[in-house]
Amino acid sequence: MSAELPTILIVEDEIINIHSLSRILRGTARLCFATTGEQALELAERLEVEMVLLDIMLPDMSGFEVCKQLKNNPATFKCTVIFVTALDSDEEEAHGLRMGAMDYIKKPFNPIIVRERVQNQLNLTLAYRKLEELSTTDFLTGAFNRRYFTDIATTELKRHQRHNKDTSVMMLDIDHFKEVNDTYGHSVGDRALRHLVRICRDNLREEDIFARYGGEEFCILLPETDASTAEEAAERLRQNIENTPMELDDNQLHLRASIGLSGIDAQKSADIDYWLERADLALYRAKEEGRNQVVCYATEDE
Repeated sequence: MSAELPTILIVEDEIINIHSLSRILRGTARLCFATTGEQALELAERLEVEMVLLDIMLPDMSGFEVCKQLKNNPATFKCTVIFVTALDSDEEEAHGLRMGAMDYIKKPFNPIIVRERVQNQLNLTLAYRKLEELSTTDFLTGAFNRRYFTDIATTELKRHQRHNKDTSVMMLDIDHFKEVNDTYGHSVGDRALRHLVRICRDNLREEDIFARYGGEEFCILLPETDASTAEEAAERLRQNIENTPMELDDNQLHLRASIGLSGIDAQKSADIDYWLERADLALYRAKEEGRNQVVCYATEDE
Protein backbone atom coordinates (compact mmCIF):
# COMPACT_ATOMS: atom_id res chain seq x y z
CA MET A 1 0.00 0.00 0.00
CA SER A 2 1.04 3.57 -0.57
CA ALA A 3 1.93 5.92 2.25
CA GLU A 4 -1.36 7.71 1.76
CA LEU A 5 -4.18 5.56 3.09
CA PRO A 6 -6.96 4.60 0.66
CA THR A 7 -10.56 5.57 1.41
CA ILE A 8 -13.26 3.05 2.30
CA LEU A 9 -16.93 3.98 2.37
CA ILE A 10 -18.99 1.90 4.82
CA VAL A 11 -22.66 1.86 3.82
CA GLU A 12 -24.78 0.57 6.73
CA ASP A 13 -28.04 1.69 8.33
CA GLU A 14 -27.27 -0.08 11.63
CA ILE A 15 -25.03 2.13 13.77
CA ILE A 16 -23.76 -0.85 15.76
CA ASN A 17 -22.43 -2.42 12.54
CA ILE A 18 -20.75 0.86 11.55
CA HIS A 19 -18.96 0.94 14.92
CA SER A 20 -17.98 -2.71 14.62
CA LEU A 21 -16.50 -2.32 11.12
CA SER A 22 -14.75 0.90 12.18
CA ARG A 23 -12.98 -0.88 15.02
CA ILE A 24 -11.95 -3.78 12.79
CA LEU A 25 -10.61 -1.56 9.97
CA ARG A 26 -9.03 1.21 12.05
CA GLY A 27 -5.59 1.99 10.61
CA THR A 28 -6.26 0.11 7.36
CA ALA A 29 -7.83 3.04 5.51
CA ARG A 30 -9.55 6.38 5.88
CA LEU A 31 -13.12 5.53 6.73
CA CYS A 32 -16.30 7.38 5.82
CA PHE A 33 -19.91 6.38 6.34
CA ALA A 34 -23.35 6.48 4.75
CA THR A 35 -26.64 5.13 6.08
CA THR A 36 -28.65 5.29 2.83
CA GLY A 37 -28.04 4.40 -0.80
CA GLU A 38 -28.45 8.00 -1.90
CA GLN A 39 -25.80 9.19 0.56
CA ALA A 40 -23.50 6.38 -0.59
CA LEU A 41 -23.70 7.36 -4.26
CA GLU A 42 -22.99 11.02 -3.49
CA LEU A 43 -20.04 10.30 -1.16
CA ALA A 44 -18.48 7.65 -3.41
CA GLU A 45 -18.22 10.17 -6.25
CA ARG A 46 -17.25 13.20 -4.18
CA LEU A 47 -14.58 11.45 -2.09
CA GLU A 48 -13.24 9.25 -4.92
CA VAL A 49 -13.28 6.18 -2.67
CA GLU A 50 -11.27 3.05 -3.45
CA MET A 51 -13.70 0.64 -1.80
CA VAL A 52 -17.35 0.45 -0.73
CA LEU A 53 -18.50 -1.97 1.99
CA LEU A 54 -22.13 -2.15 1.03
CA ASP A 55 -25.05 -3.50 3.04
CA ILE A 56 -27.67 -5.15 0.83
CA MET A 57 -30.63 -4.06 2.99
CA LEU A 58 -30.83 -0.24 3.03
CA PRO A 59 -33.84 1.96 3.88
CA ASP A 60 -34.18 3.75 0.52
CA MET A 61 -32.89 1.26 -2.07
CA SER A 62 -31.22 -2.15 -2.19
CA GLY A 63 -27.48 -2.53 -2.11
CA PHE A 64 -27.76 -4.22 -5.50
CA GLU A 65 -29.21 -1.03 -6.97
CA VAL A 66 -26.46 1.05 -5.35
CA CYS A 67 -23.85 -1.30 -6.84
CA LYS A 68 -25.47 -1.02 -10.27
CA GLN A 69 -25.39 2.79 -10.16
CA LEU A 70 -21.78 2.83 -8.92
CA LYS A 71 -20.70 0.61 -11.81
CA ASN A 72 -22.67 2.68 -14.37
CA ASN A 73 -21.10 5.97 -13.24
CA PRO A 74 -17.76 6.78 -14.98
CA ALA A 75 -16.64 8.56 -11.79
CA THR A 76 -17.13 5.51 -9.54
CA PHE A 77 -17.09 2.39 -11.71
CA LYS A 78 -13.53 1.51 -10.67
CA CYS A 79 -14.23 1.41 -6.93
CA THR A 80 -14.17 -2.06 -5.38
CA VAL A 81 -17.53 -3.19 -3.96
CA ILE A 82 -17.77 -5.75 -1.17
CA PHE A 83 -21.27 -6.66 -0.06
CA VAL A 84 -21.92 -6.89 3.67
CA THR A 85 -24.96 -9.01 4.39
CA ALA A 86 -26.81 -11.29 6.80
CA LEU A 87 -28.39 -13.07 3.83
CA ASP A 88 -27.11 -16.59 3.30
CA SER A 89 -28.32 -17.38 -0.19
CA ASP A 90 -25.96 -18.61 -2.91
CA GLU A 91 -28.30 -17.06 -5.47
CA GLU A 92 -28.05 -13.62 -3.82
CA GLU A 93 -24.26 -13.91 -3.66
CA ALA A 94 -24.00 -14.91 -7.32
CA HIS A 95 -26.29 -12.02 -8.28
CA GLY A 96 -24.02 -9.51 -6.52
CA LEU A 97 -20.88 -10.92 -8.09
CA ARG A 98 -22.47 -10.71 -11.55
CA MET A 99 -23.16 -7.02 -10.87
CA GLY A 100 -19.48 -6.35 -10.28
CA ALA A 101 -18.96 -6.92 -6.56
CA MET A 102 -15.59 -8.44 -5.71
CA ASP A 103 -16.47 -10.26 -2.48
CA TYR A 104 -19.02 -10.89 0.26
CA ILE A 105 -18.67 -10.46 4.02
CA LYS A 106 -21.25 -12.27 6.13
CA LYS A 107 -22.79 -11.02 9.36
CA PRO A 108 -22.10 -11.47 12.22
CA PHE A 109 -18.56 -10.22 11.55
CA ASN A 110 -15.44 -12.27 12.13
CA PRO A 111 -12.85 -9.51 12.68
CA ILE A 112 -9.91 -11.50 11.29
CA ILE A 113 -11.80 -12.54 8.14
CA VAL A 114 -13.13 -9.01 7.56
CA ARG A 115 -9.72 -7.40 7.88
CA GLU A 116 -7.96 -9.96 5.67
CA ARG A 117 -10.59 -9.85 2.92
CA VAL A 118 -10.61 -6.06 2.88
CA GLN A 119 -6.80 -5.90 2.90
CA ASN A 120 -6.52 -8.42 0.06
CA GLN A 121 -8.97 -6.48 -2.12
CA LEU A 122 -7.24 -3.17 -1.33
CA ASN A 123 -3.89 -4.66 -2.34
CA LEU A 124 -5.37 -5.88 -5.63
CA THR A 125 -7.05 -2.54 -6.30
CA LEU A 126 -3.91 -0.49 -5.63
CA ALA A 127 -1.73 -2.87 -7.65
CA TYR A 128 -4.13 -2.61 -10.60
CA ARG A 129 -4.13 1.18 -10.41
CA LYS A 130 -0.33 1.24 -10.32
CA LEU A 131 -0.22 -0.89 -13.47
CA GLU A 132 -2.80 1.37 -15.08
CA GLU A 133 -0.73 4.44 -14.18
CA LEU A 134 2.41 2.87 -15.65
CA SER A 135 0.57 2.08 -18.88
CA THR A 136 -0.52 5.70 -19.37
CA THR A 137 2.54 7.58 -18.08
CA ASP A 138 5.92 8.42 -19.55
CA PHE A 139 8.40 6.81 -17.16
CA LEU A 140 11.00 9.59 -17.36
CA THR A 141 8.90 12.72 -16.95
CA GLY A 142 5.66 11.57 -15.34
CA ALA A 143 3.64 13.23 -18.11
CA PHE A 144 1.05 11.17 -19.95
CA ASN A 145 2.48 9.10 -22.76
CA ARG A 146 1.65 9.42 -26.46
CA ARG A 147 -0.62 6.38 -26.55
CA TYR A 148 -2.76 7.65 -23.68
CA PHE A 149 -2.91 11.12 -25.22
CA THR A 150 -4.18 9.68 -28.50
CA ASP A 151 -6.84 7.59 -26.76
CA ILE A 152 -8.17 10.33 -24.50
CA ALA A 153 -7.93 13.04 -27.19
CA THR A 154 -9.91 10.88 -29.61
CA THR A 155 -12.65 10.50 -27.01
CA GLU A 156 -12.64 14.26 -26.35
CA LEU A 157 -12.90 15.13 -30.03
CA LYS A 158 -15.86 12.83 -30.52
CA ARG A 159 -17.58 14.46 -27.55
CA HIS A 160 -16.82 17.91 -28.92
CA GLN A 161 -18.03 16.83 -32.34
CA ARG A 162 -21.41 15.93 -30.85
CA HIS A 163 -21.69 19.20 -28.94
CA ASN A 164 -19.91 21.51 -31.42
CA LYS A 165 -17.33 22.69 -28.87
CA ASP A 166 -14.13 24.60 -29.61
CA THR A 167 -10.90 22.64 -29.09
CA SER A 168 -7.24 23.38 -29.76
CA VAL A 169 -4.02 21.40 -29.78
CA MET A 170 -0.39 22.45 -29.23
CA MET A 171 2.94 20.91 -30.13
CA LEU A 172 5.84 22.13 -27.95
CA ASP A 173 9.53 21.49 -28.58
CA ILE A 174 12.51 22.51 -26.44
CA ASP A 175 14.86 24.67 -28.49
CA HIS A 176 18.45 23.45 -28.96
CA PHE A 177 17.92 20.52 -26.61
CA LYS A 178 20.81 18.59 -28.17
CA GLU A 179 23.13 21.33 -26.93
CA VAL A 180 21.86 20.76 -23.37
CA ASN A 181 22.76 17.07 -23.59
CA ASP A 182 26.10 17.77 -25.29
CA THR A 183 27.10 20.48 -22.80
CA TYR A 184 25.82 19.10 -19.50
CA GLY A 185 25.27 15.40 -20.14
CA HIS A 186 22.16 13.30 -20.48
CA SER A 187 21.40 13.23 -16.75
CA VAL A 188 20.97 17.01 -16.79
CA GLY A 189 18.98 16.65 -20.00
CA ASP A 190 16.62 14.27 -18.20
CA ARG A 191 16.28 16.75 -15.34
CA ALA A 192 15.54 19.49 -17.87
CA LEU A 193 12.67 17.46 -19.32
CA ARG A 194 11.18 16.95 -15.85
CA HIS A 195 11.71 20.65 -15.12
CA LEU A 196 9.74 21.58 -18.23
CA VAL A 197 6.94 19.18 -17.27
CA ARG A 198 6.60 20.83 -13.86
CA ILE A 199 6.35 24.28 -15.47
CA CYS A 200 3.71 23.07 -17.91
CA ARG A 201 1.65 21.45 -15.17
CA ASP A 202 1.79 24.65 -13.13
CA ASN A 203 0.58 26.71 -16.09
CA LEU A 204 -2.05 24.47 -17.67
CA ARG A 205 -5.61 23.89 -16.55
CA GLU A 206 -6.66 20.69 -14.85
CA GLU A 207 -8.78 19.76 -17.87
CA ASP A 208 -5.91 20.21 -20.36
CA ILE A 209 -4.32 16.95 -21.52
CA PHE A 210 -0.53 17.16 -21.51
CA ALA A 211 1.72 14.38 -22.80
CA ARG A 212 5.25 13.63 -23.92
CA TYR A 213 5.03 13.04 -27.66
CA GLY A 214 8.60 11.87 -28.06
CA GLY A 215 12.12 13.08 -27.25
CA GLU A 216 11.90 16.72 -26.22
CA GLU A 217 8.52 17.24 -27.90
CA PHE A 218 5.23 17.50 -26.02
CA CYS A 219 1.58 17.79 -27.04
CA ILE A 220 -1.30 19.49 -25.28
CA LEU A 221 -5.03 19.25 -25.93
CA LEU A 222 -7.07 22.23 -24.71
CA PRO A 223 -10.78 21.34 -24.48
CA GLU A 224 -13.35 24.10 -25.00
CA THR A 225 -10.65 26.53 -26.14
CA ASP A 226 -10.62 28.37 -29.46
CA ALA A 227 -7.40 29.07 -31.36
CA SER A 228 -7.14 32.70 -30.21
CA THR A 229 -7.43 31.77 -26.53
CA ALA A 230 -5.03 28.84 -27.04
CA GLU A 231 -2.49 31.21 -28.60
CA GLU A 232 -2.64 33.44 -25.52
CA ALA A 233 -2.20 30.41 -23.26
CA ALA A 234 0.72 29.18 -25.36
CA GLU A 235 2.47 32.55 -25.13
CA ARG A 236 2.08 32.61 -21.33
CA LEU A 237 3.50 29.10 -21.18
CA ARG A 238 6.42 30.00 -23.44
CA GLN A 239 7.28 33.02 -21.27
CA ASN A 240 7.13 30.97 -18.08
CA ILE A 241 9.47 28.37 -19.55
CA GLU A 242 11.93 31.09 -20.55
CA ASN A 243 11.70 32.89 -17.20
CA THR A 244 11.95 29.85 -14.90
CA PRO A 245 15.59 28.69 -14.90
CA MET A 246 16.66 25.27 -13.69
CA GLU A 247 19.20 25.41 -10.88
CA LEU A 248 22.49 23.59 -11.51
CA ASP A 249 25.37 23.19 -9.06
CA ASP A 250 27.19 26.35 -10.12
CA ASN A 251 24.86 28.14 -12.53
CA GLN A 252 21.39 28.18 -14.05
CA LEU A 253 20.02 26.55 -17.16
CA HIS A 254 17.49 28.60 -19.11
CA LEU A 255 15.25 26.56 -21.38
CA ARG A 256 13.40 28.00 -24.32
CA ALA A 257 10.62 26.43 -26.34
CA SER A 258 8.86 26.79 -29.65
CA ILE A 259 5.12 26.11 -29.80
CA GLY A 260 2.91 25.38 -32.78
CA LEU A 261 -0.85 25.20 -32.36
CA SER A 262 -4.01 24.61 -34.29
CA GLY A 263 -7.65 25.21 -33.59
CA ILE A 264 -9.69 22.06 -34.17
CA ASP A 265 -12.85 21.84 -36.21
CA ALA A 266 -14.16 18.47 -35.03
CA GLN A 267 -16.94 18.65 -37.64
CA LYS A 268 -14.22 18.53 -40.30
CA SER A 269 -12.24 15.72 -38.66
CA ALA A 270 -12.27 13.94 -35.30
CA ASP A 271 -8.90 12.36 -36.06
CA ILE A 272 -6.42 13.78 -33.54
CA ASP A 273 -3.46 12.88 -35.77
CA TYR A 274 -4.89 15.14 -38.48
CA TRP A 275 -4.77 18.13 -36.11
CA LEU A 276 -1.44 17.20 -34.52
CA GLU A 277 0.05 17.26 -38.01
CA ARG A 278 -1.19 20.84 -38.47
CA ALA A 279 0.12 21.93 -35.10
CA ASP A 280 3.43 20.32 -36.06
CA LEU A 281 3.51 22.33 -39.29
CA ALA A 282 3.07 25.49 -37.22
CA LEU A 283 5.84 24.31 -34.89
CA TYR A 284 8.13 23.79 -37.88
CA ARG A 285 7.48 27.38 -38.96
CA ALA A 286 8.23 28.64 -35.42
CA LYS A 287 11.59 26.86 -35.64
CA GLU A 288 12.32 28.25 -39.10
CA GLU A 289 11.51 31.81 -38.04
CA GLY A 290 13.95 31.86 -35.11
CA ARG A 291 12.56 29.59 -32.37
CA ASN A 292 11.31 30.62 -28.89
CA GLN A 293 7.95 31.75 -30.24
CA VAL A 294 4.35 30.69 -30.76
CA VAL A 295 2.92 30.14 -34.24
CA CYS A 296 -0.69 29.32 -35.02
CA TYR A 297 -1.41 27.03 -37.98
CA ALA A 298 -2.52 28.66 -41.20
CA THR A 299 -3.40 27.00 -44.50
CA GLU A 300 -0.27 28.43 -46.12
CA ASP A 301 1.82 26.25 -43.78
CA GLU A 302 0.89 23.22 -45.93
